[in-house]
Amino acid sequence: MKPAAIVFCLLILPVISLPCVAQNPPAGKAVQRPNQNELLAKPIDWGQQSVRLFTDSNVVMNFNLATSWIPGKDHKGMFRYKVDIYPKTPTTVAERVKESELNTPEDIEKFVLRVRECALFLDLYDMDGFSLRRVFVLPQRLVDDQARVIGLSVNSSEQMDADEYRQFAGPKIVLTGSWAVKWSCTDKP
Repeated sequence: MKPAAIVFCLLILPVISLPCVAQNPPAGKAVQRPNQNELLAKPIDWGQQSVRLFTDSNVVMNFNLATSWIPGKDHKGMFRYKVDIYPKTPTTVAERVKESELNTPEDIEKFVLRVRECALFLDLYDMDGFSLRRVFVLPQRLVDDQARVIGLSVNSSEQMDADEYRQFAGPKIVLTGSWAVKWSCTDKP
């Protein structure tokens, strides 16, 4: 063999074998990538939306949404969702004067119970802003250690296949869709 060929082989041989060495997992540890169902099953925190539900009140309600998806037979998986709903309570004296509707725990309870009488919906949209689904939510009361109502919560699910959930959550589960709170309430208590 010519010296130039030997040098060429010595230079190329490590480069050719490098991908094989780099792809081997550490001894004793198997590298597993999560499958699509495992990705969809991970909870997603969609953040908070704040809305004013009543024209005769300045109180803003905060809606926090978390979702995930559970596989099922014949594409009949389940869309799981959790919504926590709380009034934005005043924290400073100036806010307390402006938001005099929520000065006492009794005021908060009365207002939250008024919100519970509304028909509340989550509208789910795909990454292009097209409507995928409207979900009616029926919240339950959240109480403090004095048994006073301080907020509302929904923890439920409904049938949805993986393709529809991916349209909402995104193909790589990176929050490409969006959501909005919709409601129907009576304005006067």
